[in-house]
Amino acid sequence: MKIFLTGEKNIDKNPVISLTVRLLSENTGDFHSDSCDLIIMDDEYFSEKDSPGFRSRVFGLLETRNNVLGILPDEIPQLSSGISEMKDVLLIRVTEDNLHLLPEILAGCILHQRNLAAIIMASGHSKRFGSNKLLTGFRGKPLIENLMEKIPSALFSEVCVVSIYDEILDLCEKYRIKPVRNTDITDDISVTIRTGLENIDRNVKGCMFIVGDQPLLKSETIMKLASRFYNNPDRICLLNSDGRRGNPVVFPNSLFHELMSLQNHQSGRSVIANHPDEITECSISDSRELLDADFPADLRKLMC
Repeated sequence: MKIFLTGEKNIDKNPVISLTVRLLSENTGDFHSDSCDLIIMDDEYFSEKDSPGFRSRVFGLLETRNNVLGILPDEIPQLSSGISEMKDVLLIRVTEDNLHLLPEILAGCILHQRNLAAIIMASGHSKRFGSNKLLTGFRGKPLIENLMEKIPSALFSEVCVVSIYDEILDLCEKYRIKPVRNTDITDDISVTIRTGLENIDRNVKGCMFIVGDQPLLKSETIMKLASRFYNNPDRICLLNSDGRRGNPVVFPNSLFHELMSLQNHQSGRSVIANHPDEITECSISDSRELLDADFPADLRKLMC
């Protein structure tokens, strides 16, 4: 896996690299940083004066090595743009909010090689809302797009949106998300779940199910939940704030067959109820992240 950190220059990204390497070194499983052929390309690595020969060596390493962890060298534009355009390179933007989360997340990504998929469920008929709430304007763009732009795609092996709406499927290209058409017109969430699972690699260790009407959900929260799953790959991982559980939810591969067998209009809640002793909660402080918009009044409250 080739991961490069990007973001504001005033944020020091080198500690993220060093802490990630430490976590890999401390890992007691079958993966060790000293045997994984991991190349570190931090600020010190790119301190060498830029030259065609140096750039050639960098791209040569990126083409031949499987595991690279680095910082995007913005001060060397030709290298930076070239690395960014490589299809197998994952870019993760570092912010003050996710700085403390990233070492554990990056270590998990390298250990498990992004063996986690994500499905955004966007096929509901919004009967209580009175119109298609996912296309309703929220902070200058469709509600669903507020969610799409927060998905840290680099954490997942693949991300898809399951929807019956052309307008939503058309948005997918902008965010490099796989569009999956749902042909069901009965507003059956079990069909949405099955359709999503049928369109991802069924060999992944788990799948995160995300609803489309949680516009206040943060990228950092999705990262935190992914990290929790990487440390508990055989358990259902879900969010909790002040005693209230909510979406997204990650289901391990072992429960995919149960999700595929849901009865009409059953949701993942049925599977969660069947496995109360196999749940790991991921606590967040801002309960507003869990809020969705079933009615227009709900959406107005979220805008406050």
